[in-house]
Amino acid sequence: MTTTIVINKQGYAVKDLHVFGETVTISPERTVMIVACQVNGMTTAAVVYQADGTFMGIAQSSNTLMQQLEQESGYFRRRQVQTMQHLLPKTLDPDAKSLPWVKGQDAFMPITCYTDGPTTWVNTAFLTAIETQGFQTRLVMQDAPDIVTSKGRNKFIKQLTAIKIMSLWMCQDLYGRGSQLERAILPMINWPDNVPINVDQAALQASRDLTCLTTLGERLKLPVDEETTLADLQRRARLNISQRDMKTF
Repeated sequence: MTTTIVINKQGYAVKDLHVFGETVTISPERTVMIVACQVNGMTTAAVVYQADGTFMGIAQSSNTLMQQLEQESGYFRRRQVQTMQHLLPKTLDPDAKSLPWVKGQDAFMPITCYTDGPTTWVNTAFLTAIETQGFQTRLVMQDAPDIVTSKGRNKFIKQLTAIKIMSLWMCQDLYGRGSQLERAILPMINWPDNVPINVDQAALQASRDLTCLTTLGERLKLPVDEETTLADLQRRARLNISQRDMKTF
């Protein structure tokens, strides 16, 4: 197995791979990363690395595999993750193109932009370090090759900080746990001084309302008067979020 995977400017890793499987299971417990590849001339392909050291090419895009994980887990970037995203300080608020997949302590981080092109996804549980290597960044992985990309280290730190916050707050919401998980989730990332450890439950409910209203507006073609009512409800939900007790933001 190679020790380094280089992501090119188009977002792909170029692989010479002759072994393809028809299906592969993506698991937060076992899957280390999903690498978007150009394999033997095919652009819609991915190589999946597992924690037992095995890897397999598959003639599906990495984003399709992540969508399968969303369906199987019931956790969606546009639902649960975006709901938590609304509560982040603006300096950490990820845009739609870099939104991770998060379920409690489990998370996959996109290396590149999943809406505009090929995306390599890294399981944060297997990420051990982020190193600067000249004008590039090396993601040091456990049980898989390292990844080298031109994306700056600070951008990864920002992504991982957002994931750490959303993960802890999601655990609190799911299991009622306090702050004891803060050191267990991404231990190489420091918790920001200006972010509360405990999630604001009132703001979280307002964010859920906003996510539901936004989804409703996107799916339904409403009469003008109902669109106006929906827009007013969305505005009120945003106001409830902005008025939360987070004065240090």
